[in-house]
Amino acid sequence: LKVTKKNKIHFKKEGYLFLRKSIQVKIINQILRIIIENLKLYLNKKSINKKNFHKHLLLLRKKNKKKFGRFFDGLQTTSLSYSLLTDSKIISLISKLLGTKSSSLTFTDISLRLDSPNDKRNTLKWHQDSSYFRQSSDGKNGVVLWIPLESVNYEKGPLELLKNSDKIGSLFVKKQQSKNKFYSAQREISQNKLKKFNKIIKKKVFVGDAVLTNLDLVHRSGKNTSKYFRISLIGRFHNMLKKGFNSGLNKYIYTDKKINQSVHGKI
Repeated sequence: LKVTKKNKIHFKKEGYLFLRKSIQVKIINQILRIIIENLKLYLNKKSINKKNFHKHLLLLRKKNKKKFGRFFDGLQTTSLSYSLLTDSKIISLISKLLGTKSSSLTFTDISLRLDSPNDKRNTLKWHQDSSYFRQSSDGKNGVVLWIPLESVNYEKGPLELLKNSDKIGSLFVKKQQSKNKFYSAQREISQNKLKKFNKIIKKKVFVGDAVLTNLDLVHRSGKNTSKYFRISLIGRFHNMLKKGFNSGLNKYIYTDKKINQSVHGKI
């Protein structure tokens, strides 16, 4: 996993980078096993395996939204995800792209996404990560690392990037809360601001590949028209020595509202 001079120039100019065969497949497979083992416990079915777990995931999401939510929340803090995203080679890569030392990086807002087929509840429209994650006042001082845990073809809906859109700068769009609690809140950028940008970049990605963007690059979830979940792991990195870095703590939010209130009070 090396950063070439060509890669650095491309990332600085375009705001994104596709890396092929760069991520440890062994750990990716271990994370998938954790998903399957947890699903066995939630559904009390020992017969679930790598070939059929998508079918059981879909059944859980359709029949018991709350139970699926608890299952999903539990996966967000699995230790292997942290091991993968903070591998020394990845840290070295990110620090070189940001032009800083590894010791100057902060790592925040890890998420393991399970994007179900033909379902818009958690699909994000055109947005910048800098609107959701405010550690940097300038989104170019941060990097989003997106790793597919299974191959993503066009039917599964790969990540869609809007070419040159990071040139618009950090917009910090306000949250548009959904009326339905099972739908993701949006920070959608108006089409009026995006009319100069019309080229969409999307590529098939395979296990071992990674997509990196700065926090200002406008992107959205691809449409998953397949029969399978699109499973991915995401982490955000920031240069804490840059002017405009906003320090803060990662707060653990509990699914159980009573526990959450007893620890944090009203949020």
